[in-house]
Amino acid sequence: MKTDLKGEQPPPKPISYSNDEPGPVTPVDIQAFDGILDILLKISSVDFSHYRRTTVLRRMSRRMHECRQDTFASYHEFLQKNSHEVDLLYDDLLLSYTFFFRDKHIFETLKEKVFPCLEQGRSVKNPIRIWVPGCSTGEEVFSLAISLYEFLEEKKSTTPVQFFGTDLVGRHITKARQGVFPDKIRTEVSEERLERFFDKTSEGFKVINHIREMCVFAVQDITQDPPFPDIDLISCRNMLIYFDNCFQEKVIPFFHFSLKQDGFLLLGSSETMGRFPQYFNSLDMKTNLYTKRIFSSRPEYHFPVRHGSSKTNNISANQLIDSTGSTDHTKITGQVNDILLETYAPPGVLVDSQMQIRQFFGHTYPYLEPASGEASLKLSKMIAHGLVSDLYLAIETAKKNNARIRKTNISFKHRDQVGTIDLCAIPVFDESTKETSFLILFEKAAAQQASSQTGTNDTDQTHDEIQHLKTELQATKESLQSIIDEKNEVNQAMWASNEEVLSTNEELQSVNEEMEAAKEELESGNEELTVLNEELQAKNLLLEKQAIELYRMATVIKNSNDAVMLFNLEGIIIAWNNGATKMYGYTEKEALGLSAEKLAPEDKKSEAINFIHE
Repeated sequence: MKTDLKGEQPPPKPISYSNDEPGPVTPVDIQAFDGILDILLKISSVDFSHYRRTTVLRRMSRRMHECRQDTFASYHEFLQKNSHEVDLLYDDLLLSYTFFFRDKHIFETLKEKVFPCLEQGRSVKNPIRIWVPGCSTGEEVFSLAISLYEFLEEKKSTTPVQFFGTDLVGRHITKARQGVFPDKIRTEVSEERLERFFDKTSEGFKVINHIREMCVFAVQDITQDPPFPDIDLISCRNMLIYFDNCFQEKVIPFFHFSLKQDGFLLLGSSETMGRFPQYFNSLDMKTNLYTKRIFSSRPEYHFPVRHGSSKTNNISANQLIDSTGSTDHTKITGQVNDILLETYAPPGVLVDSQMQIRQFFGHTYPYLEPASGEASLKLSKMIAHGLVSDLYLAIETAKKNNARIRKTNISFKHRDQVGTIDLCAIPVFDESTKETSFLILFEKAAAQQASSQTGTNDTDQTHDEIQHLKTELQATKESLQSIIDEKNEVNQAMWASNEEVLSTNEELQSVNEEMEAAKEELESGNEELTVLNEELQAKNLLLEKQAIELYRMATVIKNSNDAVMLFNLEGIIIAWNNGATKMYGYTEKEALGLSAEKLAPEDKKSEAINFIHE
């Protein structure tokens, strides 16, 4: 298709995509679409292939329509020849939409539930640190700064505060650093706050120095640059909705790393934890506020590394020696603990509230053994036959009474061999996660140990009675086991149903995120239309003033006593005033359409015609 930007060809219809066919489907279009993303990656170092695909396609479709390109292949070729269009596409994809005190109820929740925790026990040398990734032009950062300043002022606290605002777009950061905003923020900020925290300038409202000095703004690509450490609160609202699952799964663990142990995370109304719900505990579902969850062992973080980085070279030799020595000491201590546990402590496991095994202690065989099939650390899948009912009963009792529960002389069957053990269930409360786990210990039965030491001389009758009781007990256990198996089947069915519900919920959440992104684009477009409308109104006013002036001039000329006439290039009269009527005697109706020759004397007619042509 021939590119035409002058309007000779009508613009193509906007490209639309359905849910069943999202985007380019032909090999040529797919290759062209990937090529467009490669161009953007080369000029901006931003990988848009992991931004939400429907949003990228929607914004790219808008630019294609503007440039009169109806295929990805033609648009790809157009971008290769037009660097300015590449910049426009880049700006369109990085949609900026924000304003002051967005969702005011969230700031009230922060004052009630978060700020008191952040202020408690602070010293002058321990400032409150708040990070706002994807801050755009800084409205969210300044809103939080003003809210926290009001809270600390009310508490008469002198706690220092540091705000970090980061964004991918350099011009956004430049504007945020200036802290100057247009007059329209009157609709977002109360008159009281405008009076206290803003100075009125010729350019608009400027944030006062005291608030701006709290805030540091920097360019950052959160998917490629390391996150900030030791943060008390992260406010990341409506940024994750523009990422696909790959980027979301990269960013959420970064937030977990950045926060202090008692840190908070604030997400947008349409955002979720993705595949990492275990990293955070929900504090307030209405505002999407979370607290950091602490693990017994440090999670593995995969930090992005820019090429050419040499930070590791700055570590001193003493630091390396200290680190190595500390690690060796930790290893030796761990080895000693393992020896002591293996020698003197009974084998056992630590299970969480969901009955998932979290840690093994000693040799738990034959009490625990992996089952065939899909790998699982579910306690019910690994426990030996005959121990399930007694073990779960002990755990439930320990949970109910919050006390150590011991069950003795429990028979179990393992590979056609019958054994006897004592079970001990001990509740363990984890302060960091606020959850109760259970330590399960497997001990040899006291009766079995005494029997092995002293020997027995039972009569045949006693032996038969004991054997009979064991048979009855085994039958009872098998009956209980069948009930437990049925319960497990029901639980599995319920789990499958729950998985379906969760899957449906994820789909609905994805649709909600798409709607939120589309809403922000529409609101951004409305702002652009508002600006254009204001410009058109200003132009209309100017045209009206000019029309009035022209009307006045026309009236003056019309009523002038001086003869005023207008001729076209052929010498035909096209305008005639009252002064001309008095001079020549023709009325306006009679004069219009006459030739200039009619008005000139016979000897001057040729000169008059030549004068008009000149």
